[in-house]
Amino acid sequence: MYGSKGRSVIFYEDASHPSLHRHPALIAIPISPAQHDQAPAYFTQALNLAESEWATHRPIIYTATPELGKWGFRKRIPKEAPYFHVWFNLEGGMGHLVEDEERWGNGEMWLRSVVGGGLLEIERSVWGRMGRWTGHDGRVDGFRKKWEKFDWTKALSVES
Repeated sequence: MYGSKGRSVIFYEDASHPSLHRHPALIAIPISPAQHDQAPAYFTQALNLAESEWATHRPIIYTATPELGKWGFRKRIPKEAPYFHVWFNLEGGMGHLVEDEERWGNGEMWLRSVVGGGLLEIERSVWGRMGRWTGHDGRVDGFRKKWEKFDWTKALSVES
């Protein structure tokens, strides 16, 4: 959908706080192709600085590996470990095992600082605002209209 508009997309998942029992979700961030090309460098720098220098795991786990193909993410990040992962394409991207949930803090704000404050060069007063879900959001209807011609789930047949 975004490709038809000349945009690129990165996806991320923040599963850094399993104790909160949040439902996992992939979040899409549409950006320009030039910004997409720069995104791995911004995330590399941010993940290298993300947690303590005394961490026992590597700061970055690369999941876009030719030998593992689309399974790179599942093969490289241990099951049920707290993690953050960003996909730059369908094959993968990079992840980080979160060793200290308190030091990691709010993964959403960390991501906003990387994308909004770094990659997009937006003022903190803009990317730092956290909204609250209040029920029906009018933007959902607008998105549904845009998504309708790309909705691949319509091709699935459900037999009773």
